[in-house]
Amino acid sequence: MPSIPVETCPECANAAETAFHSLLTDATPRIFITHIIIALNLMVFVAMAATGVSVFEPQSEELLKWGADYGLRTLNGEWWRLLSSVFVHIGALHLFLNMWCLWNLGRLAERMFGNWVFLALYLLSGLGGSLASVLWNPSIVSAGASGAVFGVAGGLVAFWYFGKIGLPRSIIKRDFASILTFVGYNLFFGLASQMVNNAAHIGGLLTGLALGALLHRPLPATAVRSRLRIGLVYVGAALTLVLVAALARKTHESLISYERKTHESLISYERGLRFLESGTNDRAVEEFNRAIASDPAFASAHHNLGVAYMRQKNYEQAINAFKKSLELKFDVEGRALAYHNLGLAYITLSRNDEAIDAFKQSIQLNSQDPEVHFYLGVAYLEKERYDEAITAFQQSLKLKPDLVGAKINLGGAYEAKGLYDQAIAVYEEALKLNPAGEEVKARLNKLKARKKTAASARRH
Repeated sequence: MPSIPVETCPECANAAETAFHSLLTDATPRIFITHIIIALNLMVFVAMAATGVSVFEPQSEELLKWGADYGLRTLNGEWWRLLSSVFVHIGALHLFLNMWCLWNLGRLAERMFGNWVFLALYLLSGLGGSLASVLWNPSIVSAGASGAVFGVAGGLVAFWYFGKIGLPRSIIKRDFASILTFVGYNLFFGLASQMVNNAAHIGGLLTGLALGALLHRPLPATAVRSRLRIGLVYVGAALTLVLVAALARKTHESLISYERKTHESLISYERGLRFLESGTNDRAVEEFNRAIASDPAFASAHHNLGVAYMRQKNYEQAINAFKKSLELKFDVEGRALAYHNLGLAYITLSRNDEAIDAFKQSIQLNSQDPEVHFYLGVAYLEKERYDEAITAFQQSLKLKPDLVGAKINLGGAYEAKGLYDQAIAVYEEALKLNPAGEEVKARLNKLKARKKTAASARRH
């Protein structure tokens, strides 16, 4: 093995650095693990982009599909997320920064530790970072290789501190100092920004420091590292990670239980939607009831249960389901739709006063829905409140001029008030939209005949 010269001049410093790199090459002649890890990260990112995931601002749901870490799912049995999340990145900039750091640190660490020990250092540090994130805050979605990269940095620091290695001052100045700067800056930046998952950084760093202290080897190599020692380190690291996972699960037990129920509820709800779409209403009712049993405050499940009951013609049960959805936390759009459907259930049972109240509530929340104005007009028509019915139908047609049903019923309201000319004009417009409308033809012919008879009577 080449000896490292003492640095007494610039030429000596260059010679020392050359000798040091020669020493590293002799220790690990070929590096490939770093390249494979970077390639895997790039392949995952390209695959995500190919399936439509944004390359700059991916959504949490998309990240979760690709294996991002989300504590409440991870601790609920999806343990694979601890490792898969290390290969998923939140946008191109996130990927670039992590891979740039890995390129600079990983090649040096792989030479120093050896190929397979470096791989273990990287993966175990990634797991340590993921577990630290889950333990600290299980309610966030996290992803990225930064925990593993911090582990590599920690491993290098420990190697240099504990290892028997003669480091040239130039190496210390350039690499050791830059690594400390990298760690310090990123930890400080993480404390200052809510967008950075500092728990993963710290978890990866501590794991790397511990593994680096235990897995370093002398350079130049004076003895082969004991495989038993390396194996014991791996077993110890794995047991430590398992204990941390158990601690995280115990710490967040109540949140995990809630997440499990919510997840089960969502699965039943999605099944119910599929059954509803296919017209299998009995099965839809069963699934929505299961969703509600798991999460009684699931407003959308109550609402769609009401829709399924409506299709079964169980109108009283539908009314109860819609009312329940309105008692719960529901967004404005959802509440408007629930009042709309509640009004439809009332109008089917000829409870027109209640239908009118429900439609008015829906219009207050969303005045741009022509269907609600139309059905409000129908309820007014049933109550023989013709002026209000005419206003509602006119508003419906203002929002949707080709709504044939609104034109026909507007004609009916005009006819009921004795405004035959207006009624005839509206019926004719309806016929233009639907020339095959037999009911409209019959009404129009009957009205024209009545008008003709009335005119003939006036002449005599």
